[in-house]
Amino acid sequence: METVRLSGRTNMLDHPEVTRLTAKMGYPEVAGWLADHRREYAAFVLEGTKPLGKNFGGKEDPAPCADK
Repeated sequence: METVRLSGRTNMLDHPEVTRLTAKMGYPEVAGWLADHRREYAAFVLEGTKPLGKNFGGKEDPAPCADK
């Protein structure tokens, strides 16, 4: 998503276009996540809230550091 944002090709609130561009730019796993997680994406863009559970690549998030 950072690649799409930095490209300036679309407003990041345009979910369908962000999804399309993400796939076109070579990130099909992220595009699939975007297609299935519209609400989480909106929270991520609007509030900076990190999605819970699986990360954008479909892998589980690592355990948090002990000092955090």
